Amino acid sequence: MLKHKRQEETQCYTNDLHDALMPKSGTKFWKCWNSKFEKGNKCCKYIDGMADDVQIAEAFAEHFRKTSTSLNEVQNSHLKFQYADRRKDYVGDPLTDTYIFDAELVEAVCCKMKLGKAAGLDELTVEHIINSHPVLISILARLFTLIIFVSHVPYKFRLSYMYTVGLTLPKEDNIYKRNTVDNYRAIFISPVISKVFEHCVLTKFSKFFNTSPTFHHVCLAFSLMT
Repeated sequence: MLKHKRQEETQCYTNDLHDALMPKSGTKFWKCWNSKFEKGNKCCKYIDGMADDVQIAEAFAEHFRKTSTSLNEVQNSHLKFQYADRRKDYVGDPLTDTYIFDAELVEAVCCKMKLGKAAGLDELTVEHIINSHPVLISILARLFTLIIFVSHVPYKFRLSYMYTVGLTLPKEDNIYKRNTVDNYRAIFISPVISKVFEHCVLTKFSKFFNTSPTFHHVCLAFSLMT
């Protein structure tokens, strides 16, 4: 009976995880996984030997500020000048009715976006858009079209906040060696309306976006490694 109960318990875990994985919902799967295998609170208490929240936040801010700063200011300035020089004479193709954003496109993009994601600084999620009045879709379509025609992206579309996610930590006995800012990566949460706009742009103007063969090879190699 004990052997039977052990097998039954394992089978129950397997079935639950399988059911959570089938819809390809990462959120549902990991919630199920954590409910069965997560033991207690494993949150990191120390980062680089610091326990104060303010000090830890400042350490992360400084670390990611350095990683986002150009290593070669001369080359960076040269590339910026080169871009500005080419940009001044750029005209581009005329914007015709073909490139106008319509409500059908915006609705299709919203329906394809994943649910259960974190809200941006405006505290809005894709669920707010999907469950709002249908007229909002038309308003967004009109807004996105105006953005394209006046060539100006709203300032708040550029605002996001960052939170850190722990990577696989090296096997060190000393907690101060294991928990360092280098062992964390940053994830930036953008406003959901700006995400919808970006997806609409990718859908509407995808034929104008080209990448080099080198980039495709790197992506392929990375996918094979992971």
